[in-house]
Amino acid sequence: MNQNIVTLNRLLTSTSDEINRRQAYLRTEKLNLQTMSLAVANGELYGQNLSNSLFKRATQEATTFSAPAAQNPASRRPLVIIRFDRSNVNYEQQLYTAVGQALEKYPAAKFDLVAVSPSQGNAAEMALASTEARKNGENVLRSLTQMGLPLERVRLNAANSSGVRNSEVHLYLQ
Repeated sequence: MNQNIVTLNRLLTSTSDEINRRQAYLRTEKLNLQTMSLAVANGELYGQNLSNSLFKRATQEATTFSAPAAQNPASRRPLVIIRFDRSNVNYEQQLYTAVGQALEKYPAAKFDLVAVSPSQGNAAEMALASTEARKNGENVLRSLTQMGLPLERVRLNAANSSGVRNSEVHLYLQ
């Protein structure tokens, strides 16, 4: 009787493990299809979903993240600067590459996405520029999530600067 219970428990555990493995595989492939869909829509090849690279180093996920970025945002160097100086800016490939490299180096990385607008002009012009910068920031955030970066890893902010002429989006390591 006890031997049958032990055998049944082993079979149940083995079956549960197999189901979990298959679900993880299906989840990974679903994310890869989502990224491929974005790549096809943009006419480019990105690679696998960004979140899948996190599963490669499951042991490193538990480690704490420590990037060499300074606390002062003005002194931080952005991973990517996307300048929206014309319509239909093609930024996805460079964004994917930069985020992928950052996640390889720091698997638990989090990012600051800053929509930067010019600070020249009257109040109405600055408001329009700020709205445009926020819209561009939201589009970049949408691209990141479509690439597989979890939304909780990105913090969206806005700023204005006298050093920019058109709307820009800067991506920093937190």
